[in-house]
Amino acid sequence: MSEHRTRLIAATEEGIIHPFIMAGITKEEIRQIARERGLIVWKKPSAACLASRLPYWDEITLTNLQIIELSEAFLAENGIIQLRVRLHGRMSRIEAIPEDFEKILAIREDIIHHFKDVGISYITLDLAGYRSGSMDEVLLNI
Repeated sequence: MSEHRTRLIAATEEGIIHPFIMAGITKEEIRQIARERGLIVWKKPSAACLASRLPYWDEITLTNLQIIELSEAFLAENGIIQLRVRLHGRMSRIEAIPEDFEKILAIREDIIHHFKDVGISYITLDLAGYRSGSMDEVLLNI
């Protein structure tokens, strides 16, 4: 909850309730509860809303969300699990854990072909790697 959450605020303003937040339960505690209950999702990678892959000032459109979803699904199908595809206009920024950079480069041509097919013009690999809340980094410069 330490990250900038404009979309959480907007959801709250629309009447959406957040029971775990209201109860003060952390993501780690939710995982522990799920594990204790024998739910297989306890170790599932974090999967934030697709809108979190867009800069805060960009309009959220169905087209953008579909581009992100298809791009991330393609990478996941190729063994890149902990990732985000951040969309900046028609430029993508792939965030993955550094240990997966070699896998990404090994399928570079396939990524280029797939991403261009879904509407991405420029494809980049973020050398800083995957990090939750990376869209907040630009807020420090505003």
